[in-house]
Amino acid sequence: IKKHKIDIVHTNTIMAIEGALASKISGVKHIWHIREAVGYHSDAVVRFPLQKYPGLFSWMMQKLSSKIIVNSKFTMSLAKPYFQKNKLNVIYKNGIIKNIYVKNFFNIKY
Repeated sequence: IKKHKIDIVHTNTIMAIEGALASKISGVKHIWHIREAVGYHSDAVVRFPLQKYPGLFSWMMQKLSSKIIVNSKFTMSLAKPYFQKNKLNVIYKNGIIKNIYVKNFFNIKY
């Protein structure tokens, strides 16, 4: 990240935290793109052990992410318990427009 002067790290699944950890260590912004129905409740398709501890999971996710993108209202409903409202954004069908989205959220100039 530092060698190539990367200013934003994007992780496209909630199941991987490596990008979030790397961005935190490097001091750059991190965008998490959540597409999966993940959670520790009956609506979730996938469950993983850390979500048994929602307080710890929420704290960790808040510390590791700058913004969170979800791909639907359903995914948003599953992510809400873990993230601050001002960090969550719904963007449908992977409709990220780099020059608008990144510039508006991070004030990064290209």
